[in-house]
Amino acid sequence: MSEDISQDSAAKPVRSNTPRLFAAGVLLLAAVAGAWLWYSGRDIETTDDAFIESDVVNIAPRVGGTVLSVAVKDNQMVKTGDLLFEIDPRDFQLRVDQSQAALAAAEARVTVARDDTALVQASTTAVISQAEAGVAAAEASLAQAQAQARASESQTRLADTDVERYKALVARDEIPRQRLDQAITTAESAHAQLEAAHKMVGNGEAQLRQAQGRLAEARTAPRQVAVKQAQVGSLSADIVTARAQLALARQDLAYTRVLAPGDGRVTRKSVLVGQVLQGNQTALAIVSANPWVTANFKETQLTRMAVGQAVTLKVDAFPGRELLGHIDSLQPGTGARFSLLPPENATGNYVKVVQRVPVKIVFDEPPEVLARLAPGMSVEPRVQLAPKSR
Repeated sequence: MSEDISQDSAAKPVRSNTPRLFAAGVLLLAAVAGAWLWYSGRDIETTDDAFIESDVVNIAPRVGGTVLSVAVKDNQMVKTGDLLFEIDPRDFQLRVDQSQAALAAAEARVTVARDDTALVQASTTAVISQAEAGVAAAEASLAQAQAQARASESQTRLADTDVERYKALVARDEIPRQRLDQAITTAESAHAQLEAAHKMVGNGEAQLRQAQGRLAEARTAPRQVAVKQAQVGSLSADIVTARAQLALARQDLAYTRVLAPGDGRVTRKSVLVGQVLQGNQTALAIVSANPWVTANFKETQLTRMAVGQAVTLKVDAFPGRELLGHIDSLQPGTGARFSLLPPENATGNYVKVVQRVPVKIVFDEPPEVLARLAPGMSVEPRVQLAPKSR
């Protein structure tokens, strides 16, 4: 019987524990890997909703005209102040020349007006003094004529009295007739002198009126000076206007040379030599050489996210290359809130959806490393969060 048992034992196969051990090892490795991934990623936040952004400046001429030359090509790198294209400047140069001529004419008119004003001012005192002297002389002459007239009046009255007295004496034969004739002759001479004296008084009064008129006219010279000064002020305003027009003409002439406003790469170039451009018509665009990343994180990922935290960035266009950066700012609002048509949540069928918040990430790499990054490229950022506080 024991022999039978031995034979049965020998006939049964021996079961191996290798598969179980292998499975246990795989589970253990998976657990370790999961624990390591959890531990290493517990302070990391990432998203695949992230893209390269950059300032795009549309370039348009400030003045219209025919394109004389184009100095750039599509996708060319340019520096601040580089010539992009040039508008034919000849018409604008003629406007500058015209404005310069108008300014010169206005300045000449002001010079003439100022000289005239100075001449009037210089002659005003002399003219008034001369007119006052003429009035004084006329007054003295009139006073002398009036004195002579009064003296003639006295002589005439005396002569008339003598004639009357001599007539009475002749009638009484007390004096000879000859004495009466002499008295009559003397009286007639006195009347003639009186008449001449009255004429001299009239002439003196006329001369005085003329002198007074010249004085009054001379005293209007200060008002004439004021008028001249007002003319100078008006002409000076014309100079200011002419200078402003010249400055505008020169500015328009400078605008014919369209320069790069900053470093970047030319794109969407549509300007050609000989093309007629209108003012403010877009001719090309410049993509800034300072890109950044806009990463749209879920609102639940922002708990420990803060400005200044380090970020590792993987750009899909350059696999195997990691770039460094940091959080620059967090938008104070979700992307949906700032969309063209913000959602209206005050409805009866509201369904809560996790929102995303744009986070701006800037690169900590030199410009030559960022030269090939273009707006719209996909990026995968990994943000190093601050440790949890206990």
